[in-house]
Amino acid sequence: MKIAIADDEFLAQQTLLSMLREIKSDWEVVGVASNGFELLDIVREERPDIAFVDIKMPGMNGIEAIRQAKNMGVNMEWFILSGYSEFAFAQEGIKLGVMNYLLKPLSLGELRDAMLAAEAAVQQRFTVRQRQFANAVWNLNYEVESDEPGLTVEPDLQVQMAVLFGDGCVERDEQTVSFKQVYPDMNQIVAEFAAKGLLLTWKILAGGHTAVAGAARAGTKDKDLLDEFFYQLQQLMECPGISSGFRLTLVSSQAQLALDAIHEQVNRMVDCGAFRILKGIGKIWNTHSFRYFTGEHYELCCKMKQLVQLYREKRYVHYMDALFEMKQYAAERPHLLKDSSIKEALHDYLGTTLCVQLEPAESLNANIAILKAHGDRLLQRMNKDEPPQDIVQKVIQYMKSNYRDEIGTTRIAEHFQVSPNYLSTVFRQKTGFTIMRFLTELRINKAKELIAEGDVQIQEAAELVGYINPRYFTNLFKKIEGRSPTEYKQMLR
Repeated sequence: MKIAIADDEFLAQQTLLSMLREIKSDWEVVGVASNGFELLDIVREERPDIAFVDIKMPGMNGIEAIRQAKNMGVNMEWFILSGYSEFAFAQEGIKLGVMNYLLKPLSLGELRDAMLAAEAAVQQRFTVRQRQFANAVWNLNYEVESDEPGLTVEPDLQVQMAVLFGDGCVERDEQTVSFKQVYPDMNQIVAEFAAKGLLLTWKILAGGHTAVAGAARAGTKDKDLLDEFFYQLQQLMECPGISSGFRLTLVSSQAQLALDAIHEQVNRMVDCGAFRILKGIGKIWNTHSFRYFTGEHYELCCKMKQLVQLYREKRYVHYMDALFEMKQYAAERPHLLKDSSIKEALHDYLGTTLCVQLEPAESLNANIAILKAHGDRLLQRMNKDEPPQDIVQKVIQYMKSNYRDEIGTTRIAEHFQVSPNYLSTVFRQKTGFTIMRFLTELRINKAKELIAEGDVQIQEAAELVGYINPRYFTNLFKKIEGRSPTEYKQMLR
């Protein structure tokens, strides 16, 4: 927690510093001012969580300094610390929203009580702010309106983003596990820097990639802290728990963004992420790194991804068709693979994702022949394999056990190590429902059970079955049951 002190008496400054260190050594005093102007400079640069302000100081008094800081839009707790007990000063402080009016000389016990109360208020405010930041980021990314109060964005708040892409051998069971091994480390890094005051959030996108967003105020030390956060994030690329058959690629935004530019930037990073196939996987790039690639390069990357996906789904005929199409496309555009570094990156990608050894020095036809033989071996294994087990009942049981969590078709498919398309098709054939429709009805039925017990509020019931947004929950409930949760509860009485 960051603290600022403003008092024109040196002895008063040092006494307060000493008392603060005695109460809690990890509190950081980020600035000491002798007048209101110096305090405003500290607030502008350091953005402290708490400030102790003397009233009578030369140049600008404490009351005026607090008023001007409030106009700057900063969120912090204020203590007036003064030897004057006049009611007018206290009244003015109340109008400005100060947390407390403390009289000198201040005892250690009084300071401790005041600081612990302020620390709790700061933590509560920051928790709410983190949640609002996450809501603002992902609602803007998906272009939906939130029913919850949004983040009050300072004019100088800038957002930096990155997307993590995972590529691994489709024949290895540990691919999904490898990506999940990153998440505990990511959570630890996020928690560490959030404790330092950064606004941070991360989320698994629909395509299975992981997006990370952080915010800092331009021109403050938060910017350096945000740079350090993304540097630590990059170290995940060398996480010792990741298997040798799995590679992480990080694509970051070129610069910090305004909050309302998030949707466009995330889409751009995801699209640019395809170019890792030609630029190199297992490395760190930003969107500017791919500026020389063209639409033809992008189309080639899409064909490569499709080839890998078809192999993953064991669709032999479609794999062979896609391989022939890719061969034709590349043969008609020899300039795309003219650069040796592009050929090496492409062969590395296919070698990693298909577990096949290609030769960059060989001709296109020679490597296509290797990929064709690789597909033929897949067909031989498919003919020897027993028919696949019916996983629908396992999926239903998984949803019954995890409906409270943020799950969907992609996450369930990852859990059972099958493709989302395959799982969706089989599930609908067996049940007549889409996975999300089945999950929604399961959650609503669980909510009905909770409401019928009569011990929970509607909002609490929504959260217990996996819906953070109570209005969205109410709309779903009414759509399925024909009445709102409140009406349903009244009907049971």
